[in-house]
Amino acid sequence: MTTTPTLILALGALAQFTQYAHAADDADPAPQVVEISGQRAEGVGYGARNASSTKSELSLLETPQSISVLTRDLLDARAVTTLNEALQTSAGVTAGNWGRRGWDDFIIRGQRASESLYIDGLKRGQNQWVGQDVFGVERIEILKGPASINFGMVQPGGLVNMVSKRPRAEAFAEIGATYGSNDFKQLDFDIGRPLSDNGKAAVRINGMWSDQDDPLDYVYFKKRYIAPSVSLDLGPDTDFTILSSYAEREYLRSQGAPLKGTLLPNKNGAFNRDQFTGEPGFGPYNSRQAALGYSLTHRFGDGWKLAQNFRFQQFDMDGRFVSLGALAADEMTQARSGSIQDVQGINRALDTYVERAFDLGGQRHTVMAGLDLNDDQVRNGATSCRIAALNLYAPSYYQPYTCNATRNSQNTTTVTYAALYLRDQIALSDQLNLSLSARHDRSKNKLYNELTNRTTAQRNNATTGSAACSTD
Repeated sequence: MTTTPTLILALGALAQFTQYAHAADDADPAPQVVEISGQRAEGVGYGARNASSTKSELSLLETPQSISVLTRDLLDARAVTTLNEALQTSAGVTAGNWGRRGWDDFIIRGQRASESLYIDGLKRGQNQWVGQDVFGVERIEILKGPASINFGMVQPGGLVNMVSKRPRAEAFAEIGATYGSNDFKQLDFDIGRPLSDNGKAAVRINGMWSDQDDPLDYVYFKKRYIAPSVSLDLGPDTDFTILSSYAEREYLRSQGAPLKGTLLPNKNGAFNRDQFTGEPGFGPYNSRQAALGYSLTHRFGDGWKLAQNFRFQQFDMDGRFVSLGALAADEMTQARSGSIQDVQGINRALDTYVERAFDLGGQRHTVMAGLDLNDDQVRNGATSCRIAALNLYAPSYYQPYTCNATRNSQNTTTVTYAALYLRDQIALSDQLNLSLSARHDRSKNKLYNELTNRTTAQRNNATTGSAACSTD
């Protein structure tokens, strides 16, 4: 990305005009030249030159895939607070179709892609039970179209990769306070310090606290987030950064609205869209998520480069939600039912690849070979509850409810996969690039039903390939 200093442009133009005006009095004025120079700065402003999710040094223009990059400056300018909000202005992406339920959901090119969420190039997990915070990211990359060569288990529509904030070579400190509609309150900070003279060893910590109501009665969202990171100086040929984060969320989700009185007529009149159809006394959702990992790059003396990313992530979520049943014949008595959810998950992800560029046959080749490993386990339980019906036009909340003594379901799902991938990027000319890729995946999906003490397992393997050309 190129940033143009507007003030320097204006002053330069004024200087040129002034010099020309004075020279007009001479019979043979000497030509006046004004030179303006700019500085290329990656990650500043609203544009980006490349994306880390491509695992390539090629620019976005040279990459044979549609990629949108949402920079930190763009996210801040839009005052984005959720991933759904961030994705809503990206072409080909639809986000938040399931409403304000506290989770992330999005569709890319017409296909559900909520499970195709990556953080620092590593798969988030098999399900999105906990929403991801956007304050701790440097940018959000959206790959549109098939991306299984680099990432394996993704939907054909595409994926979203969130890149975490990392330490910088210079010292900085930012503290912010925000107040907005629906009694939105947020306090945040972002502080970094170098630990060595060359700035390669550095530390950074950013965090956020927010509390927000909703246009819907009783609905609210509370978030706590902190992310320390440190980079170590292991020599000029090695880059090593440790990344960590911890997040807590509490929220009472929106429960929807009846069809009659909103989209269809109701004999009792229009339904108040600010009204809550759930049960405030039934309780909120609570979630906690912790992550620890690292990013390593080492450049060997013979031209080879090794890159490795690792993350361990653990979460737990418990929550209660109300589902709407049938509307009575009087079109005002709304049947409701409840469910208690209890989910815990552990995810381990490791991606390692080596790369080297060399000339062969008069063309420049950049060859990459990698190993992608992922192990994800989720334990999910649910209990059904009975809740009193609600009068939509004269609501009375904090109604009694009863829940089953035993759970309706209690399952543990384990998904593991290992993949080998190979890619050769060939520079056929200064403006024409050819990319050839292949990948082989082996996966296992195991489901353990704790109520029946029964285990089912499924194994799959597949080999995929890709060939694409791009011009700059």
